[in-house]
Amino acid sequence: MNCADLLLKFIQVLATTSIGVATGIIAYHQFRLARHKLKADLFDKRLQVFFATREYLNSILGSGKIDGSALFQFYLAVSHAEFLFGPEIKDYLQDLDKRGHALKTAFDSGKGSDLPAGDPRKLEAIGLENQIFESMVGEIGTLRKKFTPYLDIYNFD
Repeated sequence: MNCADLLLKFIQVLATTSIGVATGIIAYHQFRLARHKLKADLFDKRLQVFFATREYLNSILGSGKIDGSALFQFYLAVSHAEFLFGPEIKDYLQDLDKRGHALKTAFDSGKGSDLPAGDPRKLEAIGLENQIFESMVGEIGTLRKKFTPYLDIYNFD
């Protein structure tokens, strides 16, 4: 083997190695890009649940009753929450839903009913409605605290 053949073999090995290294670097960057995309998509879906839940609470706290469109958006957004969050958020959203339905039932039996103003059933329902409403007043702050670990973009995993 002469010197030219050795040089040619060396260049071939060097080229093959360089191509392999470059392919590895590109694959690593594509992996990182795909991971960032996944994180961004997950963040967007989580943020939609947060906004829908906040709108649901604002609707209740603003009018004292449940708005149908806010309820629909809430159901639509939280329907996949168990796949986006841990069990504590799922439980929290179920609790908000239960209290919202209890509030609606109390409203329908109290202020929204045809019972006379002094009827004890109406007064009891209005009292229950006020109690449920008061329990939901602090939920805007609680909502932010519960969702923050899932929406912190600086420590997002």
